[in-house]
Amino acid sequence: ESDATISDNVPDAFRTRLQKDRDGFFTRAAGGLQRGNPITKQYDINANLGGPIWKGKAWFFYSYRLNDQYKTIIGLPDLARSKLSNLYTFKGTFQLSRGNQIIGYLNKREKLQDKRDLGPAVPLSASYYQSSRNYPMKIEWTSVLGSRAFLDVLVGQWYNFFPLRPQTEVGNWPIEQFVPGRIELTTGQYFDGGANDYYQDQKRFKPQFHASLAYYREGWRGTHDFKFGFEARRDRRKLFNDQPFDIFYRDRNGLPSEVDLYNTPVEGINDVNVRSAYAQDTWKVSPRLTLNLGVRVDRYVDGWPEQSHRPNGIPALANATDPRIRDFFAPKTIAAETVARTTTVGPRAGFAFDLHGDGRAVVKGFYGRFYFNSADVVADNQNPVGLAQLRYRFNDLNGNRLLDGPQELGAFITTVGGAGFVRVDPNLERPYGEELSGHYEQELREGLSGRFSYVYKNLRNEWAVVDVARFGRQVVPVEVTDRGPDGILNSGDEQKLVLYDVPPGTPSERVFTNPRDPRYDSDYHNIELALNRRFRDGWMVMTSFAYSWLTQFHSSTSTTSVLSAAGNGKAFSWNENLRRFGRETSTIYSYKLVGRYTLPYEIGISGSYKLQSGRNWGRAVNFSLPVLGSQTVRVE
Repeated sequence: ESDATISDNVPDAFRTRLQKDRDGFFTRAAGGLQRGNPITKQYDINANLGGPIWKGKAWFFYSYRLNDQYKTIIGLPDLARSKLSNLYTFKGTFQLSRGNQIIGYLNKREKLQDKRDLGPAVPLSASYYQSSRNYPMKIEWTSVLGSRAFLDVLVGQWYNFFPLRPQTEVGNWPIEQFVPGRIELTTGQYFDGGANDYYQDQKRFKPQFHASLAYYREGWRGTHDFKFGFEARRDRRKLFNDQPFDIFYRDRNGLPSEVDLYNTPVEGINDVNVRSAYAQDTWKVSPRLTLNLGVRVDRYVDGWPEQSHRPNGIPALANATDPRIRDFFAPKTIAAETVARTTTVGPRAGFAFDLHGDGRAVVKGFYGRFYFNSADVVADNQNPVGLAQLRYRFNDLNGNRLLDGPQELGAFITTVGGAGFVRVDPNLERPYGEELSGHYEQELREGLSGRFSYVYKNLRNEWAVVDVARFGRQVVPVEVTDRGPDGILNSGDEQKLVLYDVPPGTPSERVFTNPRDPRYDSDYHNIELALNRRFRDGWMVMTSFAYSWLTQFHSSTSTTSVLSAAGNGKAFSWNENLRRFGRETSTIYSYKLVGRYTLPYEIGISGSYKLQSGRNWGRAVNFSLPVLGSQTVRVE
């Protein structure tokens, strides 16, 4: 790959430390960035085998794939490995009779990232060892019910095992040199030799049932293709969390500032039971007009089964008398409970109209509402058996940078996580998105067509954790200094900001709810122009240009992960300091070109090109407030 490709396009300004580009961005890396994160090597091995077992009755298929990729970590000499493997895919088909068939399917997928998140700010000791596995499987029965109807019944299961484990467990970091984790809040730098602040071993089980009936009917003011369906599933997640030493330190400018106490180890179990029904009709009203009509109804029940929890506790706090700490580390047995029941109805309607009746010019339109199909995010917030932290000011009285007893715990700042510290709003509603789109397609000449599309989408009723006791009570102004992009005081690019704290003694009450704040609404507009030259006379070309406007609440943090793009994503916070700019509109665009040409002797050549604009990005700085504690605030 050359330095003109997406994986290694380091701007010239970034090759020198602290040299700004035309947008004011720069790198602080010593020696600058001399390369991006190109793929160093990659292996992709595939094998497939299939055929009949019993002629005309039974068939089998087997597949294997290994995709092993090594990519340079930006700013480091190390290589990050991402190994994806389908160790096996088995599929068997048995013809019961002329119109009845049984299909069986079993797959095992694995992903290995032995140094996940390793980078300039995350040393090896704080990176993750990920070795995850997925097992989707099903048995399916299909039946042809005469000339008008088709029945499909499926019983399936999905197992997912997703660990993010310390490097000490696999020998990538010596356990005798492993110490409690800590982070420098002003830079996000994890301590070299310490732990990360989150670990998990997630197990997910999702048994499910699907049944659908397709039925064709003529004579009801046209022709109808009906489809009716029913679905049922239970999504159970067993999330095990632990934290090395059950503690994590948060420093500021090299000095101890805050400390998090963990209730680990803990394994919360949460369930979502879903029952769904849908109906749709493709109605051909006339040779020129076709309607697509549908509706979907979903019923969600969120809760958890009976379970128990026994935290390790922290030896230095064994004699603590603070009721908050004693209750936090006390063993618990929790009865089964249902925390939310919600029912949603999502309508959809679309049409296609042939303008002239010759198939050369078509207008299409669509409207639909789609509700958020959540896993266990609702019950997980309220379940008392779950990961949580108590965050305190840390008064390091003897200067050893370690917690030696309750006398070194300063003011309580906040709880973090769920585990009974969050309650679910009994009037919680499910988030939804709507789509309204229109398309015009025109044959320009034989084999060549053009298309113009407009698509509007939105997100409404999204849910978030809101501290209802502190919301609206940030009335204490605190002046802070942003050191500027270079992070150096008195260099001429500083600015003064005013943030807002809550009064001392303000309680905390976190609720998982639908914030009634229009700034949390998200709206997206997209236009696209496309040309398509169908494959003919040995060649084809497809090309398109799209431009999008995104109006949403942007987060205060961003990422430069190899799996993402630098920029601020969508997020909401009740905290006024974290939503200083309200809803903002950003734009992105893309262009793509795909072509194929057939040479003599049926030798084909194909290629593709894509140009994708970057996402908007705003610099964020971490400040400390007397009561609310650390705040990562976007300053641009």
